[in-house]
Amino acid sequence: MNTGYNFAKVACLLTVLLLFAAAAVFEFLPLVKEARYAVPDVVYEGHRCGCECISGSRPWYSTFNYWKWVWILTVPLLVVCLGCMTSRVQKAAMICAAIGLCYLSMNLAVHLFWDIRNAPFIGLDFSFTGGKGCVDIGDGASIGFILLFGWVPAGLYVVFWLAVTRIASLVLKRKS
Repeated sequence: MNTGYNFAKVACLLTVLLLFAAAAVFEFLPLVKEARYAVPDVVYEGHRCGCECISGSRPWYSTFNYWKWVWILTVPLLVVCLGCMTSRVQKAAMICAAIGLCYLSMNLAVHLFWDIRNAPFIGLDFSFTGGKGCVDIGDGASIGFILLFGWVPAGLYVVFWLAVTRIASLVLKRKS
């Protein structure tokens, strides 16, 4: 048994777990949730503050879509882990896990996008902003599409990274 391959496999999987743990910290941190709903004081002082003023006044950590980064970084890490596995069953299971995690993180990223976009406008007195034009609830098409057909782009993203790693390994074999 090759210890280098086992270490690489464990390191890849630990990195993926750490990414999910970091996203979970952001998800449940009260400071982030409160900042997401923050509205600048000028709105309550009677000054006109439009949609961009309200949306742009929040701190960076309240508008950071961490699930998007988990989605973008997790799949390549899992695909790199595939090179460490010798069994076809292990590779097939890891590909299914990569597609499943990609699908899950895509869904979470879309939901968080709409939460970030609409959070400061929930329960706001719109007489200060000039109307309810700021609220962009949407018709649910993006959420419905990702829920029903999200496995298709998730699978394509995994296949893309499988192709990239396969081409990279072929190029490296030729050079050595």
